[in-house]
Amino acid sequence: ESGNGYYPNQVNTKDTITKDSKDNSNKPPKPPRAVSFDASSVQLPDWLSSIIWSSWVEYRRDLKKPIKSQQTVTQAINLLDRCRLNGYTPEEIINRSIANGWQGLFEPDGQAKRSRDTDQESIHWNSPDAWRDFL
Repeated sequence: ESGNGYYPNQVNTKDTITKDSKDNSNKPPKPPRAVSFDASSVQLPDWLSSIIWSSWVEYRRDLKKPIKSQQTVTQAINLLDRCRLNGYTPEEIINRSIANGWQGLFEPDGQAKRSRDTDQESIHWNSPDAWRDFL
């Protein structure tokens, strides 16, 4: 005969046995949570705006993919610096990633963009100054 005396048609299932036999008083205490890393409070280089960096950190948090370590921040800043040296602003790189829904920062494909300063300093090969220097 299955079931118990009070409810003759009730069958003991895994669920009823598990619920009855659980003893919550023997659980070990949970360890305290570690303080989470705050990527918005890191020291930034002078060339990186705290406003644009904060927008990146907030975007990642909104994606439920927060920046979790100093190493991640360091690598992101190094990438932004490489892009900056190739003529791209950190704002362009970060906004591009946000606009495309990317989780990471990426160097643009193809040739390096020429900076505006370099364009003004260079002399066109067919300019009067270039011919004067050539002759």
